Formats: sequence, C-alpha cells, structure tokens
Amino acid sequence: MTPENSEHKKTNPRLEEESQFCEIAHLLKENNELKEVLLSIPQIIFLVQTKDDFVYFTNCYSPEERLLMPKSSFIGRKVSEIFPAPISNPLEESINTMLSSNLNEFTYEYNLKILGFDNFFQANVKKIEDGTYIVSVTDITPYKKIEEKLTYASTHDFLTGLYNRMYFEDKLREMDAPNNLPISISLLI
Repeated sequence: MTPENSEHKKTNPRLEEESQFCEIAHLLKENNELKEVLLSIPQIIFLVQTKDDFVYFTNCYSPEERLLMPKSSFIGRKVSEIFPAPISNPLEESINTMLSSNLNEFTYEYNLKILGFDNFFQANVKKIEDGTYIVSVTDITPYKKIEEKLTYASTHDFLTGLYNRMYFEDKLREMDAPNNLPISISLLI
C-alpha cells in the first residue's frame, strides 16, 4: 500500500462511517448477548447507587415475572421506600460497611413471607465502582427447607418423632453453665 492510498483511506468519510457502523453493530450484538445472559440467570439482579446517604435502585436485569412488582415501580426510588425494614436495612448496612472498610463484597440472608409462606433469600452485594453496587438475590428456600429437615432428623427419633439422645445431650451441655447451677434432672419412666 502506498502512502497516498493510506492517507486517502484515513480521510475517506465513507470508510470511517462504515467502520463506525460496524463497531456500533458489534457493540449492539454484544449488548444483546449480555442482556440474554443476564435474563437467563436465576438470580434477581439489581443495580443500586448511593446518593445523599440513601440507596436507590437504578436498574434491574431480571424478567418481571421473577419480581413482586413491575420494574417501573422501583427504579429511581429508595430501597427503604420499597422494601420493609428487615430487607432494606441489611442492604443499606452492608453498603455502609463496604463504604467504611476495604470490603468489596458483602453477603446476607433474609426471609420474606410471600403468599403466606416463608421464603428465604441470600443477597450478594458487590461494589463495581464508587457509589455503584450490583446486588444479586438468590432464592435459597429449597436449601433452607432441606436444612430444617436435616436439623429435625438429627434431633428426633425416626419412628416416634420424640427428641433423641443427641438433643438431650445438647440441652445438657447448654444447661451445664455456672449461671444455671444448681441443676437437677428427673426422668419419669
């Protein structure tokens, strides 16, 4: 390629326009692919920002059927306006903890009654830049139900449903403290 052709290529507006178009098309394709990936993830993903000591929702990358309300009803609003204190306080506290320390990630669990049933969730808050955080919420209800069943099975007799020896030994260890003395146990058989 001669220097004249190289110079002509740099100043040719049509070639620059085609190059920009190709770049934009490539970015749009990548953007659509990322949206599809985010929509296929089972977690609910929020983008939140801090401003004037409040935490605001700025975007949601999850389908509306996974949410309890339309996206438009919480985008741009304070977390504390949308969720009750048991949910909003831990989120705000985790962000405040991350602001006052070197932490870039914080995880907490909470439960929420939906249609009369307890549902358990784990929220993972990750700092992506100053004042901006991504929150992914995972429904851990099936795991909590299994945990409850295992706890019950480990402390109850399989046939009778009565407390087993392990339960009584744990209770004895709990009671075997100086502030509980003197102690006596009587068994009726």
